[in-house]
Amino acid sequence: MSARVEIVDGVATVTIGHAGGRAALDLDSTRELAAAVAAAEADPATHVILLRAEGTAFCVGGSIDFFADCGTMLHDRLLEFFEVLNPAIRLLHETSKITIAAVHGAVAGGGIGLMAAADVVIMARSTVVTLAYEPLAASPDAGVSWFLPRDIGYRRALALYLSSERVDARHAMELGLVTSVVEDDELDQHGRAFARRIATGSPVAHATAKRLLRQATATALDRQLEDERRAFADNARRPEFAQGVAAFLGSRGEGRHAGT
Repeated sequence: MSARVEIVDGVATVTIGHAGGRAALDLDSTRELAAAVAAAEADPATHVILLRAEGTAFCVGGSIDFFADCGTMLHDRLLEFFEVLNPAIRLLHETSKITIAAVHGAVAGGGIGLMAAADVVIMARSTVVTLAYEPLAASPDAGVSWFLPRDIGYRRALALYLSSERVDARHAMELGLVTSVVEDDELDQHGRAFARRIATGSPVAHATAKRLLRQATATALDRQLEDERRAFADNARRPEFAQGVAAFLGSRGEGRHAGT
């Protein structure tokens, strides 16, 4: 698997895999992925990170060939592998930028962690998701054990681990694993268009909304209300807010409007 990043008009598109292949993670490809994500996050002109894949699958997790080739050094090589992968997963999830995963084909193992780290998940209709750890006598990695209970609940997450059930896009949507489902031939166009649209918005407002929503389940209501009050007032001092109000009032025609 390979990884590369392209930055255009506020959108950093991180593409993994290659045409005709199934994206799987080994140490070298994970280093490429981590470097691409870090470059996207560090670019000050980037407001949105779009993670997509070429080939027949979004990501099937760790490469079984890599595991086999490690031989007696597997334990040490895996520790090295996770020292590279885990910071990339954390960066995808914790960046103040909006992150979008456009997924297709098969999503398995650590590929689910990549998908779940994103703020928005757009899935092609024929996609199939499976944890695939239990048949290997393996436990979850790539943040899967952290993301899934939060996204779908502990019992459903454990059931998916124990059964290795193949979850189709419709069921994934019902469970809350994904944001939207589109036709296979519309995934790339839809993902890129959505990313471009979000990139035209206020990155400060987006980052603030992301922070508030993320902290809400662990924050008391009084504290959350106070954080909202200060954030709203602070954002109202920015020129984007004035432009949005003017557009709403009609001085600039139809446009974005405040959320109140």
